[in-house]
Amino acid sequence: VTIGSRSFERVRELGSGSFGVVWEVIEKGLESSKPALALKKTSPAKQEMLEACLLEAEVLQQLADMLPADLASARCVPRYEAHCTLATKPPQ
Repeated sequence: VTIGSRSFERVRELGSGSFGVVWEVIEKGLESSKPALALKKTSPAKQEMLEACLLEAEVLQQLADMLPADLASARCVPRYEAHCTLATKPPQ
């Protein structure tokens, strides 16, 4: 899977929900000690779903930013990396 200039290898499916499928991925070209990431692929059918997906990403970013990095439980909160929106036509 390639997003922007970054390439990822799928490890396994973590789950799926109303926003799409979530995959455990490893970024290609990085040392193996780097943590795995969760990558979500969504296909929102409506503008409201797209906005909800983007809100989820924003909330994850805010949660991660509020926790001290040295706090052990901070590793339990998904860390938002980036998002990429690809669409052939805008959702209705």
